[in-house]
Amino acid sequence: MSDPTVAARPASPPRTPPRARPAAVTTSAVLALVLIALGVVSVHDLAASQGWSSGSSWTRSVLDSVEGLTASVLVVAVAVVLVLLGLVVLLTAFRPGRRTHLPTQGDADLWVSAGALAALAGASADRAPGVISAEATRIRPRSITVDVVTHQDPGTVEAAARAAVDTSPGDLAKTRIDIRIKEVPR
Repeated sequence: MSDPTVAARPASPPRTPPRARPAAVTTSAVLALVLIALGVVSVHDLAASQGWSSGSSWTRSVLDSVEGLTASVLVVAVAVVLVLLGLVVLLTAFRPGRRTHLPTQGDADLWVSAGALAALAGASADRAPGVISAEATRIRPRSITVDVVTHQDPGTVEAAARAAVDTSPGDLAKTRIDIRIKEVPR
């Protein structure tokens, strides 16, 4: 007899990639600091207007200085810059964070970073026969370049390093792994 709970399980949710913090985090932090500064100015102006301190209102001074401004070129330029800054802030609020990991092959919900994949590829190539040293030098989400140093036949060492890389990290994610051979004299 089959178990009815196994057949009733919902399908696994779609794989959503891990992401870095969105750009709106930095923008929000800056805007929070601006609002805190406005709060400090407001408290100062309240203390000045109630006679709790001997200073004058900062807001009143700013408003008095801009009272007679007309639509000059400078005022229009400042307004355009502020509108553009507002649009940039609005666009960063809707922009998602960048992807930080690559999906692995298969059905498991497993993710690997490009740096970890590069380290694994470099270590696998380093253990291949005839390799003096191997290091992942160019790490991109879609491709990784491993530099291999040898003093033997470059074709044989490249084939051995390729076989080592293809069996270990090559099956992990859909990332192209290139191998560059540098032959050094003995």
